[in-house]
Amino acid sequence: GMCLEAFQERVWETAFASPLRLEDFTERQEAAVARFKGKLMLWVNNVRSKILECLKKASVKWYNINESNFETYLASRLRSMLLLTRLMMSNAVLLLGEDNLANYARS
Repeated sequence: GMCLEAFQERVWETAFASPLRLEDFTERQEAAVARFKGKLMLWVNNVRSKILECLKKASVKWYNINESNFETYLASRLRSMLLLTRLMMSNAVLLLGEDNLANYARS
């Protein structure tokens, strides 16, 4: 779901109607990267919010979001779930980068 949404984003602008001067090209690419960075931060915040929302609604309290003991947290299901979430998000960003680089090289 949310990882696939991020995968559809574009980092660089690749559709140009006509040739550009170097300064214009650089300016457009920097603006595209800044837009992407904002969307990426929004995506991270949305994932974080959705996880917290779902954990608060959970009927089974295996995932204690208020755990204060670090050793208990390290052995908890919450840590395992958050680690898996982080790996899935990292993989989505990696695939996004590879796809965008390939599209940029083709254009």
